[in-house]
Amino acid sequence: MSVCCFAGHRDAEETIRPILDESIKWHILTKGVTEFLVGTYGNFDRMASASVLERKKEYPYLRLTLLVAYPPARKRNFLSGYDQMIYPEGLELVPPRFAIPALNRYMLEKSDYLIAFVKRNWGGAAQTLKNARRPEGQGNLVVTNLGEKLERNISG
Repeated sequence: MSVCCFAGHRDAEETIRPILDESIKWHILTKGVTEFLVGTYGNFDRMASASVLERKKEYPYLRLTLLVAYPPARKRNFLSGYDQMIYPEGLELVPPRFAIPALNRYMLEKSDYLIAFVKRNWGGAAQTLKNARRPEGQGNLVVTNLGEKLERNISG
């Protein structure tokens, strides 16, 4: 049983949804991923949640965990269908402006795989991708960046 998390730009275009769906299914079928960790802080997170929820219809054993960076009382609207919601212990000690980066580090520590959509080298998603790729960072975390895959398909 493996765990996969997501990181992507808040303004990710809906046009990437087919390649995201394909990548999630590939991770399930070839890598044995059974649990997915996702936030709700942008369009990429929303697409990832929706895609995993669709896959759960085919593979009911999958688990989808919502990670929140702020106390649950402050998180009003999120999709139903999550198996659990986690507000990591100790996150209440982190200043609010650093809560999402801290949550992203937590997510990487708990995961075996990262599906990312990063096309630019600035912002939270780009920093999470950099953290995931640090050799001393997250152990054996395997990274798939859909942003790079799309660039290769367009240019080559």
